[in-house]
Amino acid sequence: MKITNMSELKNKAFPFEYGMKVHYPQFGKDEWIYPSQGTCIYCSNNGIWAILDESGKEYIIPYFEGIFDLLKENGYTEKCFHIPFSNWDKPADFYLNQKWINVKSMVA
Repeated sequence: MKITNMSELKNKAFPFEYGMKVHYPQFGKDEWIYPSQGTCIYCSNNGIWAILDESGKEYIIPYFEGIFDLLKENGYTEKCFHIPFSNWDKPADFYLNQKWINVKSMVA
């Protein structure tokens, strides 16, 4: 799938807002995590990208061809911060987890 602009990226990505309970299967526990702080920044880990837009809203999306160029063209800079769902963790809520699964399948 080719994503060509930031609006399309935001529409296809998983919006990470407020606090969210996340399940860590490798530890057998759930934990509350909260969005990172910043604007126009991104970070990636294990093929998952976290992007904070110009208003500070965080989006999570798997790697897709052209993501790096798209972010650079739109003035985003790389920073180091926590990336939800990049180390086996997933939303603890069933419906949010299904939404994350859908995001991963749309971009793959």
